Amino acid sequence: MGNPVRLASDAQYSPGADTSTLTSSAATVGTSNGEVIVVKLTTWSNADGMNAPTGGGQTYQLAQLSAPVGFKSWSATYVCTVTGSPGSFSISSSPATLNNTRHMMVVERWGSAFLDPTPAVLGTTQGSTAPMVAAFTTTAPNSVFSWAMCDLNSLDPAGCTYQPAGSTQTGLLDAHLGSNSVHYSACTGIIASAGAGTLGVTPVTGNYNWAASGVEIKAAPDTFVDLSVNFTATGSMTAALVSEVSLAASFTATGGMSATLTPDPVDLAVNFTATGGMSATLNVPVLGPVDPIATPVANQLLACLTDQMNTLVSPPERIQLRVGTDTGPLIGPNVDECCAGLAWVRVADVYPSWNNFPGPDNDWLPCGPLAYAVVLEMGSAFCMPWSDSDDTFDNIDPPSTQDWETAFTTLMQHQTLMRRAAACCFHPTQRRAVGEWAPLPVEGGCTGGTLRVTVSVMAPCGDC
Repeated sequence: MGNPVRLASDAQYSPGADTSTLTSSAATVGTSNGEVIVVKLTTWSNADGMNAPTGGGQTYQLAQLSAPVGFKSWSATYVCTVTGSPGSFSISSSPATLNNTRHMMVVERWGSAFLDPTPAVLGTTQGSTAPMVAAFTTTAPNSVFSWAMCDLNSLDPAGCTYQPAGSTQTGLLDAHLGSNSVHYSACTGIIASAGAGTLGVTPVTGNYNWAASGVEIKAAPDTFVDLSVNFTATGSMTAALVSEVSLAASFTATGGMSATLTPDPVDLAVNFTATGGMSATLNVPVLGPVDPIATPVANQLLACLTDQMNTLVSPPERIQLRVGTDTGPLIGPNVDECCAGLAWVRVADVYPSWNNFPGPDNDWLPCGPLAYAVVLEMGSAFCMPWSDSDDTFDNIDPPSTQDWETAFTTLMQHQTLMRRAAACCFHPTQRRAVGEWAPLPVEGGCTGGTLRVTVSVMAPCGDC
């Protein structure tokens, strides 16, 4: 079982009190089936909510709606599990009324995650308190709670702190000047044990007037197979089911049935009509092994890099995992990754390392390595400004002084954001060594840079 990993997030805000439609695409670049999407919506009026999100051909389920009576704000949380291999797509939501509102939409994409058919939500959805405290009850270990709220008292969010410790802010619409409301979005860290807890935010001074919504994101099971089967046969039936299996089956047969089910848990919902014998063989698909060493830290760094890059006015269009001995932008008939902007995380090396971290171990151990060093490369690429040239071969002049200044500024911004991601992404107790940043050459009108960080990961117990 892997803990939920926030792969990407994106926050969109209304430019003022208006009826603008909010659209997000940064968090849903290169999605994969089975990933969990959380869409959090807030407005400053309980009478003026927002429509259900749409996009990517996905179905967005309303997990929780909070619109308390009185002078209160509005908050809703929608969820979906990605299906149909949509790849990259946009998500949009518009105000449900023609009244002007200040409103926010935050989209989060989670990997190694699972949603219950009816997920757990916040037990407390409104109040006039400081701190803002909302009760919840997780239904499984290693879950995360993702939530949003709007404060109509418009307290200055500067200096506020989130609870519980380890929570991360994923959106903030700060319109406290002029008392135009403040909208918050956050998610907790991994909650180790199932049960009751609280989350929230504490201001420097004053009481909030708040309404909130949220949802539990559970850790994905190692293997889950869902079978929905109808059998009509004659003979005898023997079913041997391995791994976690859910069966919803209807059998009509002449005979008897015997089933050997291993291991628990197995859920059977079956109707039998039998006056003879029936035989059926169910082959449960075998899923490949899950990498417990490099993949979790690569996804974790990708989420941090995405958060950092999305602070730019024009973030890279593609922020994704890459493979190979080296990587960089690709160009096709319809896509120019360089000019669109590209940022990536690549697993550059994995080797045993414990006593000599971040260097490789040189000693022999009878039970195998105690830990591994995972070398992760972050990179970014963008188009070199070239204002003094046109499209003709006889006028391909070098970039101007201003072009070089613009490229330098962009390159140093990307370097700073990668350095912050490397330094701040992992838990303080996790050993990491930040390497040097290096620029990429200016080739084909494209440039950029890379930075490596080496992370220590304990060896899994199940390798042998």
